Amino acid sequence: MNKKLKVLEVSSNPIERGLQIGEENAFLIKEFVSMVHENYRELCGGILEIEEVREHLGKCLDISQKFAPDLYIELEGIAKASNVAIDDIIFINSFLELINFRFPKTCKEIFGCTSLGVANDNEDNKKVYVAQNYDMEKYYKDYITLIKIKERETDTLLITFAGVLGCIGFNSCGIGLNINYLQANDLGTGILYPFVVRKALQQNRIGDALGAITTGFKASGMNYLLSDSLGNIFDIEMAGKDFDILQMKDGFMSHSNHYKSEKLIKKDMMAYDLSLDSSFSRRGSTIIREHVCNKLLNKRKESFVLEDIKNILTDHTNYPYSICKHGDLNEDKYRGNETVFSSIFDLESREAHIAIGTPCKSDYFKYKL
Repeated sequence: MNKKLKVLEVSSNPIERGLQIGEENAFLIKEFVSMVHENYRELCGGILEIEEVREHLGKCLDISQKFAPDLYIELEGIAKASNVAIDDIIFINSFLELINFRFPKTCKEIFGCTSLGVANDNEDNKKVYVAQNYDMEKYYKDYITLIKIKERETDTLLITFAGVLGCIGFNSCGIGLNINYLQANDLGTGILYPFVVRKALQQNRIGDALGAITTGFKASGMNYLLSDSLGNIFDIEMAGKDFDILQMKDGFMSHSNHYKSEKLIKKDMMAYDLSLDSSFSRRGSTIIREHVCNKLLNKRKESFVLEDIKNILTDHTNYPYSICKHGDLNEDKYRGNETVFSSIFDLESREAHIAIGTPCKSDYFKYKL
């Protein structure tokens, strides 16, 4: 898909920016809510009714609101301007947390994203690139939005879905944030993932961003690939009630969808789940994607240019469950999981290169913060 997205610029006032986002994306938000509801019913009928899920998410929202009250006000503005119930706005902001409820029925279909970071360190090339293929069900591709938020101390460019606070992004202080979903066995009530992303990217120091990410229990397992334009790159692996920090070696690092920390491996339900219900493809894909990514990074570890990163993101080793993920062609829009967007953040230049859909078939367009 060759498509350059419009960037919506919004003000720093929480309610005003919510109203602007809700008004601009009202149609997409309503349709996205309907699709996420239908997706949940399709995959989870008989496990938990939506009202039961909403009850749990309400508890997560209470904690998230205490963590970032301004972001809850923003969601209220989105709900009001789009004429969508606030409960439904919370529901779509929990799209990754919903995997936790779906897991008993859909563990074989859950795969996930691949992320990477490189920090060049020579006189001719000081570029810091952080990149990601964001993999979700196929229909998510139709609801991608770009938002530029102007706040008191930072401006932020966010890649997200209609009505969602933020999925990944970077700010004017050169701080970038990417993610990988992790399936942990200690999940309960906690902070919702989009609140963590936004809170981290509101910070003007990478240490404060790290502090924001590691504060409080979480509603879902996640790896946060945190970076800055000076070449500091960390993987912060979060379980529900614990975390660990992995530091970059040899100028690069990558992550897929299993815990790498020795401290957290026992909490992993993706690659290290020994149950017979665990899918061969799901287990193998996350290991292979990380291995291939590291192998390709190691080949060019002296100096990376933009095209090197694009080549990694279009790799098809272990196709269709590859870094550039295509999924099973026989899967429908609710089960079919593929790369819905591919992004490369050039933190030194404060630029994003974004391709909608699988990057092997789509052009990257440049966006400046």
